[in-house]
Amino acid sequence: MEQDRKRLRKGGAIAIAVSGDAADYVNDFRRRYDPHVARILPHITLAVAPELDACDWMPARARITQALARIPPFTIRVAELGTFMDDLVLWLRPVAPHGELLTLRQTILRSFPDVAFDRVDDFVPHISIGFFSSSEDLLEARDAVCRELIPFSFHVGSISYLQADEGNIWQCVDTVELGGLSTGAACSDARTPGCVPENCHQGGTMNIFYCDACRRKFEAEGVKTNWIDRTYGPCTRWTASCPDCGEECQLAKTVHAHGDGGDGCEGGSCDCGGSSCSCGGSGCSSCGGC
Repeated sequence: MEQDRKRLRKGGAIAIAVSGDAADYVNDFRRRYDPHVARILPHITLAVAPELDACDWMPARARITQALARIPPFTIRVAELGTFMDDLVLWLRPVAPHGELLTLRQTILRSFPDVAFDRVDDFVPHISIGFFSSSEDLLEARDAVCRELIPFSFHVGSISYLQADEGNIWQCVDTVELGGLSTGAACSDARTPGCVPENCHQGGTMNIFYCDACRRKFEAEGVKTNWIDRTYGPCTRWTASCPDCGEECQLAKTVHAHGDGGDGCEGGSCDCGGSSCSCGGSGCSSCGGC
């Protein structure tokens, strides 16, 4: 089928992985509507080219790393659906706070002046969740997802270079982190269990933390821990010791989702510290931890 050949053509791509609980949520829709869900992780494509391979990527990697060091990590919010009717694709609309997705795409395109990327002048950030054989099926799925969709968000701390193998499975070959957090890590290493975290201080900026034991918030510089999760890739967590009891505490959540199904509460008017969420306050897309 011609559409399948287009969707699974070989080549290389630079993408942002959908991470954490958000990836599981997106894959719930993909398992229903995407027959190739097992061939690539949920993602936002920044640029793709049939001829892009490692011989192109590696010489450009240093330039990309230097450029991305000036772009801090950010949060993507998803609350809307979109469709490509010509290609019969259903997708989620990712929104960055300050146009970071376009900035990242432009950075990638400038880094490969001799590579012919697809749709150079037609960039629509999206997370594909379904491919269809008729417009009727697409519109029916759109209406169903629209009724179910709950707005969510996820953290973006890196970009990934992907290549399609002989079985048309898209593999992560390399990652480059934003904000100069590190020099990046090959994805084969990212899947290795037991990777040692890297700790570093924030450098003077104060954050608000919450102590579950004392049920109070406090201000501290905190310690940032970066590690590579074998499932979700680069991860970051901020912690600080409570000045009263000495317990290790995480960042206070700005919005909490309660397990009883009630409305979320603002961090300034609720003392639950995320403990009323089913995640126990450890950080999930429901309570604002991702």
